[in-house]
Amino acid sequence: PYHAPHFPLQARPEDIAKYRGKYLKGWDKLRKERYARMKEMGIIGQNHKLTPRESTPWDQLSDEQKDAEDLKMAVYCAMIDRVDQNLGRVFTKVKQLGEWDNTLILLLSDNGACSEQPNTTPDIPPGPVESYRTVSVGWANASNTPYRKFKSTDYEGGTRPPLFAYWPAVIQPGITQQVGHIIDITPTFMDITGAEYPKQINGQKTKPPMGKSLLPIFHGKERTPHKQLYWRFGKAKAVRQGDLKAVRLGNAPWELYDLAADPTEMSDLAGSRPEKLEELTGLWEAWNEASNAKP
Repeated sequence: PYHAPHFPLQARPEDIAKYRGKYLKGWDKLRKERYARMKEMGIIGQNHKLTPRESTPWDQLSDEQKDAEDLKMAVYCAMIDRVDQNLGRVFTKVKQLGEWDNTLILLLSDNGACSEQPNTTPDIPPGPVESYRTVSVGWANASNTPYRKFKSTDYEGGTRPPLFAYWPAVIQPGITQQVGHIIDITPTFMDITGAEYPKQINGQKTKPPMGKSLLPIFHGKERTPHKQLYWRFGKAKAVRQGDLKAVRLGNAPWELYDLAADPTEMSDLAGSRPEKLEELTGLWEAWNEASNAKP
């Protein structure tokens, strides 16, 4: 579990140099390029509308500001580059051990891109260990293409990272749009290995894992989906049932979206489907109470 590419933005100079200047095109052009490429690759479909920009238009920045923003992304990319290098070392070792085809590799991020900006070292640019800087809202918006919002929200831009699964002996190359959740990871490992979850850990009673194995999806089959999935992150709340998702941020009213017809959450159905919204929010409140979540 790598910390990178989380903030603070810190990386080696030789890695940063590889990417310096590559992002002077700006976040507006980058979002459009990524949106087109994701459609071409089949990662998203025709129902995925590109959400509105959440930041200052790139063209309104000065040349000095553009250069500073380019540096942020150069450091961010350098962090990912270094992760790639070290994953490569691990993969090389697995191959040397003769276990490559029999090894399951899963790679995902913990949430969507981060728009938070705790830049506590304004006089030190991102890169060295003395700095504490983050990427801007504009780059986070581009990273989340085409979805709404960011980490710390339960909109799709905060909760929908991709999962890469590689297992040459089992998984055929391709893309699945079946819905999974990070709670499915432990049941997947149990399913594959035959392991049992302990009834106690360090003398404390445990609750059984709540997820469902992803192994049927790895075998190219249709998996019985979750009845509901729930989220809570600070003031962010959401519940998904099938393709319908209710979501709320802070004290704002609950919103309702059909993620099959509207995967980027552009058309709120709360007013037209109040009974369904009431059902889903009731489920969320019951789950929240049962989970003993603290305010």
